[in-house]
Amino acid sequence: MKKLFNAQIKMLRSLSSKKGRAEHGVFLVEGVKAVSELIRSERTTDMIIFDPGFDHRSFMSAMPSDRVIDIYTGDISRFSTVSAPEGIAAVGRYPRQIPQEEFFRDKNSILCLCGVSDPGNAGTLVRTALCFGLDGVAVSDDCADLYSPRSLRSSMGAVFRMPVFRTSSFEQIMKDTTGYERIGTYLDACHDYSHKEGKRMLFLGNESSGLNEKLRKYMNSNFKINISPSFDSLNVSVAGGVILDRVFNREAVKC
Repeated sequence: MKKLFNAQIKMLRSLSSKKGRAEHGVFLVEGVKAVSELIRSERTTDMIIFDPGFDHRSFMSAMPSDRVIDIYTGDISRFSTVSAPEGIAAVGRYPRQIPQEEFFRDKNSILCLCGVSDPGNAGTLVRTALCFGLDGVAVSDDCADLYSPRSLRSSMGAVFRMPVFRTSSFEQIMKDTTGYERIGTYLDACHDYSHKEGKRMLFLGNESSGLNEKLRKYMNSNFKINISPSFDSLNVSVAGGVILDRVFNREAVKC
């Protein structure tokens, strides 16, 4: 097991920022569950770091035998983004961008995040989409980075198991894809969504400004949650969870 050098610690600290992640092309993962999800996924893992007191032998024995990953030991608190690190961290590589045609070719259920700016909300929505068995998540360029520390903590590693497509133009996607029921979530529009089988894309917008007005003309229907008149709105991750359940998970679990 190798020891971390100061230059490596400096690099690891830089991964807390979007600029640092872009410069190095990697992201930082912290915690037993998230690191385990990363290793089991198809994402490339560059390195794993253990605190000196962490029971690394137990963790290593559960690792896939075909993975070759550099193992280091060092004080994780020197670069951790949390106040109480669990004693294990890893560095993963950003996945290649899947071509648009390839991404949409065989997917029937897609969550589209249009300008969701809070990393916690974005990560939670990816985790919820995975929970309800969606085939993929498409995000706009102005969405939070799904590989930021907060997003990764909120997704609990779900982003490593969910195909993700990042786009600069949802309008172009609308023009290029056919056969989908496109479900908007405009607060000033009536609820007219009627559940039916088939390919569906659900669109959620920015926390403060909502769904992009330019996309309205492409929607086939709108889903609006019925809330108390005395209440303004729901957090986008909470509202998204409710809508995902209603649209993609209609069957209740039977004991």
